[in-house]
Amino acid sequence: EDCQLPTTLTELYSLYTIHTIKRSITIHFENLDPDDITDLGQLKDPIYCLLRSLSKMAFQGLKNEQLGFTIDQLPPECTGGRGTKPELLGFMSASKFFSRSGRALTYQFTHLTVQEFLAAWHAATQLSVKEQNELIQEKWNDTRFRMMLLF
Repeated sequence: EDCQLPTTLTELYSLYTIHTIKRSITIHFENLDPDDITDLGQLKDPIYCLLRSLSKMAFQGLKNEQLGFTIDQLPPECTGGRGTKPELLGFMSASKFFSRSGRALTYQFTHLTVQEFLAAWHAATQLSVKEQNELIQEKWNDTRFRMMLLF
């Protein structure tokens, strides 16, 4: 095989995303073959549905300056039934925190740049060209969106 290193940040994070999905498939989806995943544009359900939902949440979170999410804020496709561990494809981790109301569990993307990449993937694949142009014009000088727009 001709293995080449990624030359752009987008290529690097695309590869990271593919390999993270493959690892998750190996652990959580016995009926899927991780070797079938070679490109984000060729994902099939249920993986495509999960990634689409997580990327939309990443996008909305970025717009709302939100880094942590409760179980109720996770997409229904990711939470399964009550008492089951959410399927987050390896892109999010859970943290317990204590407040005056007691213990709570919050989920966050493993790194802000992962959230920004997934938000960019959402914008590129789910928004119309008109919506993309409006987003770029509206957020071009917003530092919170700088990395997302670079992807």
